[in-house]
Amino acid sequence: MRSPYHSKVCNEGKFEREKRQTGLFTSLRDRDINRIKLVLSRNPHKSSNEIFQAAGMPNVPKSTRCRVLRTLGKVKAMEKRPALTKKHKEKRLEWAWAYMKQDFSKVLFTDECRATLDGPDSWASGWVLHGCPPATCLRRQQGGGGVMFWAGIIGKEVLGPFRAADGFKLDSKGYCSFLNENFIPWFSEKSEDEKKTFVFQQDNAPSHASKHTKSWIKDSGIEGAKLMDWPSQTPDLNPIGHYWSILMKEVYGSGGQYNTTNELWTTIESASRRI
Repeated sequence: MRSPYHSKVCNEGKFEREKRQTGLFTSLRDRDINRIKLVLSRNPHKSSNEIFQAAGMPNVPKSTRCRVLRTLGKVKAMEKRPALTKKHKEKRLEWAWAYMKQDFSKVLFTDECRATLDGPDSWASGWVLHGCPPATCLRRQQGGGGVMFWAGIIGKEVLGPFRAADGFKLDSKGYCSFLNENFIPWFSEKSEDEKKTFVFQQDNAPSHASKHTKSWIKDSGIEGAKLMDWPSQTPDLNPIGHYWSILMKEVYGSGGQYNTTNELWTTIESASRRI
């Protein structure tokens, strides 16, 4: 049997036995590693088997493949981004020029959000101590159901969140009715000076951009410069996305799952008050 140790080496005047590297790279040469790097750079997000197949090394065991790849990179999910065309980019630039001098503390940024009983899949992963079994979680169809709600942010103030009724249909009439019940009372209490500088923002969802909704918003006293012209495919410009992220961490951060929508909504309300 071949010894795992080989020639003695001198370390600060003392001779020690150096342990031979076993397993990793023993059958791979520098040329093989460079070929793997090349395949990995040209074909990201492939499996270890696909990478080694493309590099001309089909018979390398999976354990070795993974050890080699961990020294060269790491597993990452594809990054999601809006499908921006040239026209979308031009509209973004026009928006930036139009609102360059806008006082954004006067803008009410709004959006809807949905939370499920099971929570987002991304919260299901985390570190577990060696030897300890992972915790279990429920996986139900459509996340077990959930609640939809709406909120707005203006300056340091959060308007809402307000829950939509179960079975709520987000069409033009439903959206206007929802705003009339939750947004208009808040807006009506504002002073005339505040209303003069107020700007309302919403995205270009069909229920928001319809003629019925635009007419209703105009009749509510929000017209012209008071309604922000929002470019399409621009979710990353809305700061309320950060609020949703913080809120979801509060609701699901400890791996929480819920049995009823009322229980979930109670937690969302409590979390929103803590933020």
